[in-house]
Amino acid sequence: MATEGSVQAVKSLFVTLRRGFAGTPWFHRRVLESLGLKYRHQCVEKPNNSSIRGMLSKVPHLVVIETDRMRYLRELKEHYQQLPREPWVLHHDPP
Repeated sequence: MATEGSVQAVKSLFVTLRRGFAGTPWFHRRVLESLGLKYRHQCVEKPNNSSIRGMLSKVPHLVVIETDRMRYLRELKEHYQQLPREPWVLHHDPP
């Protein structure tokens, strides 16, 4: 049970391919293929271990890395931004 102020371990990382493979060296392509990324904006879930973190450290300029909590908060924010807002009412006559 987590108490207030304790740090929870990150169990999984969400990796999204931000940029394409074009113009990247062959070893960057191999790393991205081994992560399971083939297309731009494709997202995969990977365990948080040293081998995955080492692969991600080779291509930080090509990917976006989020924890499960960061992803949840981002998706929640995007959801609330898409909700309809109250219409503005503009009165031109002085009170």
